[in-house]
Amino acid sequence: MDGSQAHIKPTEILKMAHERVIKENVIGSSTATVMAFDNANHSITFSNLGDSGIIVLRHIDSDVAGSLKRDRETLRDNRLGDLRVTFVSQQQLKSFNHPYQFGWTGETEEIVDAKSSLKTFKDACTSSIHVRRGDIVVMATDGLFDNVDIDEIQVRRKARRGARVRIAL
Repeated sequence: MDGSQAHIKPTEILKMAHERVIKENVIGSSTATVMAFDNANHSITFSNLGDSGIIVLRHIDSDVAGSLKRDRETLRDNRLGDLRVTFVSQQQLKSFNHPYQFGWTGETEEIVDAKSSLKTFKDACTSSIHVRRGDIVVMATDGLFDNVDIDEIQVRRKARRGARVRIAL
């Protein structure tokens, strides 16, 4: 991001995307999750609409864990036994398997009401959470969350301990 976009909010991105869809008359719908990292405050802010979302995995601190016997010799990122799910974003569903979605039908007088699953950026769930060095943030669609239990995601990450995701800013 250049300096002009450094403080853009996820809801603003969703708003701009929805306006562009309408302007270009793109018919369809989608769930969405947009996330921004705030390096100064060590936090992430995200806006989510539908059943896409994020989970945060964190290594529990060996010193804080108290009487639990933890391997204090192995580097934290390489420990397999102390990775825990610390945050799960909220899903927004109208009913089972019927998530809220951004959408455009091509109608000039689009009515978005409580009965419709079509929503706007104003309906997105927006939150900020503190993150720590070593946290693993998984951002995914329902393709992952509907088919793999969150505990299984945690186990699979433990099994792939050598895998790393790099974020380029």
